[in-house]
Amino acid sequence: MTDVAEPPVTSAGSRSGGLRVLIVGGGGRDHALATALAASPLLGELHAAPGNAGIAEVATCHPVRFDDRAAIVEIARGLDLDFAIVGAEDLLVAGLASELQAAGVPCLGPSVGAARLEGSKVFAKQLMERGEVPTPDWEACTDVATAHAAIARFGGAVAVKADGLAAGLGAFVCPTTELAHAAVDALLVERRFGVSGDTVVIERLVAGDEASVMAIVDGTRVVPLPAARDYKRLGDDDAGPNTGGMGAHAPSTDIAPDAAADLARAVIQPIVDQLAADGTPFRGVVYAGVMLTADGPLVLEYNCRFGNPETQALVRVLGADLLDLLHRAAVGSLDGIDAVPVNGAAVAVCIAAEHYPDLQLEPAPVRVSGLDAARGIEGVELYYGLSEPVRDTTDAIDAAGGRVITVSAWAPDVATAIDRAYAAAALVQLPGRHLRRDIGQPALARV
Repeated sequence: MTDVAEPPVTSAGSRSGGLRVLIVGGGGRDHALATALAASPLLGELHAAPGNAGIAEVATCHPVRFDDRAAIVEIARGLDLDFAIVGAEDLLVAGLASELQAAGVPCLGPSVGAARLEGSKVFAKQLMERGEVPTPDWEACTDVATAHAAIARFGGAVAVKADGLAAGLGAFVCPTTELAHAAVDALLVERRFGVSGDTVVIERLVAGDEASVMAIVDGTRVVPLPAARDYKRLGDDDAGPNTGGMGAHAPSTDIAPDAAADLARAVIQPIVDQLAADGTPFRGVVYAGVMLTADGPLVLEYNCRFGNPETQALVRVLGADLLDLLHRAAVGSLDGIDAVPVNGAAVAVCIAAEHYPDLQLEPAPVRVSGLDAARGIEGVELYYGLSEPVRDTTDAIDAAGGRVITVSAWAPDVATAIDRAYAAAALVQLPGRHLRRDIGQPALARV
């Protein structure tokens, strides 16, 4: 047995009976899920590997390296779990869900074969074609000349995407030929994302409003979640480089709730059917990035897990017990559930450290303070990135850099949620902090 299976360093209380659950992860999305699951009357014990400073307040945290899949499986085997949740796409693509299942641990997360839905954009595009899911015109390219020719065929305005995983930073929106050529060079010549950029997808640029459509899947059945809208660019009014996401609001006001559920079924069910037919049934969460164009919805890409930071808004508006839904999906029993109702509105604002999202600079640890005052704002929850608590205080954490805090505010309406989120965000302090000031604003024009 490895040393990571020793007794955990932090522990939260547990109730007798109920479901025993492990969350694999330690970021803001995982903190949001942990907080939501901890509120369920169905929960018996909640564990996390490795967790973070916030998750430690509601779960037992087990020290482990993120990339040590064998140690994670060993921890899971020793906990007599009802199921595990794997949140990170790199672990899913590497096969952690398959390894947990092989060890006898039910898992919410796709097998290594099904996780190719996110692990390869070419694979996802081919599935879309087989399932007749509308998507923008595209071409896969492995050399600069072929990529430049595809850019010319699509009129110069394209998206250039690394085929493999790139921490949410591998897509370049290029309205001009010059920008498209520079993006191709970054991937195929500079090798900015290594082997993930061995193949690039050149995709015709389309205009419209983008919606994040997610559904819980039990292998065959698709249960839509409320749609959300995320904000990928670093700066206000969608200026600056792409990031992993600087905020989100839920539900999306770009599409009515019933229409959002119908859209999720239309663009996710055919993919689930194709994966099942291929012998790689999908259990977990499918996330579709959909562009709502004048000619109808077009799917840009799929993720094989909860979105980040969409989850930090989404969990606040669910009118159903999330733990019950996720357990049903993990064991293949979502029959009888059609969709998840919406309760109110939520706005999630990410506060990032200096230099984010520049991958050329190593993230520097930062002290984050003002947390107690921010949590005192009505309707506000704080979700932490990779972090450790500061001893003898609840008002500060030591964070690893990047997106260090997500301020999530719930309210009966989106305008009040925006006000609460930014009132709380103003109280969170860290050196060189950066945040967008317009999260949720597009929703105001539609309500």
